[in-house]
Amino acid sequence: MFWFQDYPRAGNPIGLLLAGALFIAAVVGLALFFGSFFRTRERAFQLVTVTSLPMFFLSNLSWPVEATPRLLVHIAQLLPSTPGINAMVKLNQMGARLPEVSADLANLAILALLYGALAMWRYRPGPDGAGPGDGRYLHADDAALEHVADESRADAASPNGHADEVADP
Repeated sequence: MFWFQDYPRAGNPIGLLLAGALFIAAVVGLALFFGSFFRTRERAFQLVTVTSLPMFFLSNLSWPVEATPRLLVHIAQLLPSTPGINAMVKLNQMGARLPEVSADLANLAILALLYGALAMWRYRPGPDGAGPGDGRYLHADDAALEHVADESRADAASPNGHADEVADP
C-alpha cells in the first residue's frame, strides 16, 4: 500500500525479517511471562488495555527521546516495543543497514532470551510433574472457585436441590 501512495520507504528486507523475528520472540516471551500471573485471559487483556498506550509513548516514536526523562528512556529499553519500533522505522523508512541497527537488534535478542527464560521458569513443571512449579499461579480467586464448587457438589447431593434446606421426610 505504501508504494501506491508513494510513501517514502527505503526498505531493507533482510534486516526487517531479522528484526521482526527478534521482536516477535521478545513479545511472545514477555506475553507468556506476564500472562502466567493471570488465571484468565480476560485479566491479561485488561493489562494490555492499560499498558499499550504508555508503552507506545515510551518507544519515543511520537515523542522525541531528547525530551524524555533519562530514567524513562532506560526503563523503555526493557520493553520490546522500544527497540522493535525503532529498528523497524530505521530499516523500513530510513534504509538503515544491519550495523546501524545492531544496538536495537542486540537489545531485542537479550529481551527475547530474558523473557523467554522467565516464561520457562514460570511454566516449569512442579514437583508432582503437573502445573507451574512455584505455585504462584494460585490467586485469591481460587478460594472463591473452591466455595462455588463446594456449593455445587452440595446442591447435587441434596434431594431437593438446595443444600441449605432440609429434605422433607
